[in-house]
Amino acid sequence: TWMVPNEVINGFDPPPLATGTDATCAAQAFMWNLFFYAGYGSNATLAITYWLTVCRGRTESKLKQCNWQFLLLGLPWLLGLIDAVVGTVFKFHSYNRLWFCASLSDVKDPVRWRLL
Repeated sequence: TWMVPNEVINGFDPPPLATGTDATCAAQAFMWNLFFYAGYGSNATLAITYWLTVCRGRTESKLKQCNWQFLLLGLPWLLGLIDAVVGTVFKFHSYNRLWFCASLSDVKDPVRWRLL
């Protein structure tokens, strides 16, 4: 909780041991978005790879071609990076009343949704 700002945010008191600033909250939200979405996307592409190999009979050499490698390895990280950068540029990060800062999509703050 030390990255969460030590001030009242959106009417909520900070958690215990909160000593962060808005910049540490933004950094934590950036990392959360990047690794959360890249992790889920990587697990999904792993399942797709297994399905292509077992059910569709694709060979490993076919999946190692450049276009498949980008799709299966690069796309989850690219989408996670886009989500993290957009959230940081437009300052969608906020304290979510748990122990960390996250993006707007994780917070569900109706006040900020109206600003879009």
